[in-house]
Amino acid sequence: MRLTDVDRNNDFQGKHQLFWGIDEPVTYQNTAYFAFTKVGRLAGSGLSEGWFYRSDNILTEQDAEKIEWQLLPDGEMGLRAPEHGSVQTEHNIVPLANGDLYCVYRTTMGYPCHAYSRDGAHSWTSPVAVTYAPNGHTLKNPRACPKLFKTNDGKYLLWYHNHSSGSWFGRNPVWMTGGIEKRGYIHWSQPEIVLYHPDPPDRGVGDALGWLGMSYPGFIEQDGRYWVTETQKSIARVHEIDATLLSGMWNQGETKTIAGDGIIVAFDDVRSGEVDMPLLPNLARGSGLVNKGRLQPGGFSLEFQIQFDDLLAGQIVLDSRNQDGRGFVVKTDESANLRLDLSDGEMISSWTSDPGLLKPGAWHHVVIIVDGGPSIISYVIDGVLCDGGTSRRYGWGRFHRDLDEINGSNKLRIATTVSGELKSLRIYNRYLRTSEAIANYYACK
Repeated sequence: MRLTDVDRNNDFQGKHQLFWGIDEPVTYQNTAYFAFTKVGRLAGSGLSEGWFYRSDNILTEQDAEKIEWQLLPDGEMGLRAPEHGSVQTEHNIVPLANGDLYCVYRTTMGYPCHAYSRDGAHSWTSPVAVTYAPNGHTLKNPRACPKLFKTNDGKYLLWYHNHSSGSWFGRNPVWMTGGIEKRGYIHWSQPEIVLYHPDPPDRGVGDALGWLGMSYPGFIEQDGRYWVTETQKSIARVHEIDATLLSGMWNQGETKTIAGDGIIVAFDDVRSGEVDMPLLPNLARGSGLVNKGRLQPGGFSLEFQIQFDDLLAGQIVLDSRNQDGRGFVVKTDESANLRLDLSDGEMISSWTSDPGLLKPGAWHHVVIIVDGGPSIISYVIDGVLCDGGTSRRYGWGRFHRDLDEINGSNKLRIATTVSGELKSLRIYNRYLRTSEAIANYYACK
């Protein structure tokens, strides 16, 4: 490993080199590559940057003495840009269809960075924050490994945590986004939750950043099935991932059909008033499905199209509460957002949509997803998952895991105080995947 500027200026002035890696080798034709990180400071992995080893003959040369390696990029500087902070670590790469390389790595800035090499790792584009589409919305991640995978049929996956804390914490749950290569660039889908730990240590309302989590994944694909491995320092696990969850992400924008499974309320022509309200699953104990001796929590989803004349606070869109306050209510809040309150008659958990998304006079497609597994409420508005934007670190929130029965009145009150109009309404007795919510949006356009 040749000495470079980061080595000469490290804590040992180059007498010792500091480096580590989490990447796995990748190949294109007869060339092999892997990425790693050089470090300038022992404390906190400061002054870190990405480097790449390349061998053009390791896949064909039988004599180990003749195997050749190049340390890239050319020159004295690794892959980094000062505007992304001192910590730029855990670089990992995948080859594109034509052999170009794509690299992702973590920072402490609340987002991961990415860059492309068009000349076999000799040089790289200046790293920028990962976006869902080129020059699009920034993807969020804490100081945790954002790991790339490439499937056998040339699609991509990215493991990350979908919030912008700059710390090591908040690795629960795990989100993934699916990537499609278009004209030499990867376009990332809206994400899905793929793994979660059911018992974060802080069980408080709205705590999205409990530290207990998982990281450093591996990826296995065989016979059309997919697995990920993960570890949290002292525990290692293997999980099979539902292939339809992944295909749903890769097909976002192409699938334009209404999800039919689990609909318990459906109106295309919505008028204010009351309708019968079926029972929803119990969020704490589930609907009786047993897995390893534990009852599976339930979930539900609310979908509607709405146009507000104004965004004054207190406009009630949907209300299933009884006289004791048990049930749910969707209403506008003081910040011109939508707010969902869940109550079992004793405690209330709430979460709002991202600020600034609702516009008076415009039609909006809204899906509110309540997932009792990780105890998370999320919003998909006009086909985009709320992630907090620039206003908050995350766009999804936890409800209290002890929240119990939320079935309130046997009547659902619709748009009783809305200044505006509803055009459609569907309620599901299960959580919708992000991809299903997006497909519903395209089906309604």
